[in-house]
Amino acid sequence: MTQLANMRIELRQFVETDWEAFYKLNSSKIILKYHFEAGKMKNEEQIKDDFNSVVNNNSKEKTIWAVTKKNNDEVIGLSSLYYKNIENEWHIGFRIIDSEWNKGYATEVLSELINISLKNKITKLYALVNVGNMGSERVLLKNSFKLINKGIYNDWEMEKYERNINTKGNNVS
Repeated sequence: MTQLANMRIELRQFVETDWEAFYKLNSSKIILKYHFEAGKMKNEEQIKDDFNSVVNNNSKEKTIWAVTKKNNDEVIGLSSLYYKNIENEWHIGFRIIDSEWNKGYATEVLSELINISLKNKITKLYALVNVGNMGSERVLLKNSFKLINKGIYNDWEMEKYERNINTKGNNVS
């Protein structure tokens, strides 16, 4: 089930046959190098529990999509849009398989997440990035996110980015 599509990627619900890609995205030290979970690496059983949760329990408040190449449905990443109730904030996230880094896919994923947010009348988005994750920082800045805070989140030194969205048009503040 395609959520949105552009010329090269699609975001869709994870399905049972995506296990291998999901496992790689959540167990590779290279991919997780800048992710707060890297210091708390999960074992295969924990990742399988996460996978089953994603396959069966996406909701309006938290959705995790598989990022696939449009031409062959190969899973090359994951993306998320979720509501943090305590902070009253909508957060986005993305993770791309390392063999596909530096090809513009993260930028396209973020563009799709912004489009989904617009369709759902979400007016502000946030992203947390580990300090030193230059690739994600570049992607966020390229998509009009602004650095608003540095601090400790989940025991990691992270930067918090924000983007205001004008739901009446494509302009941002």
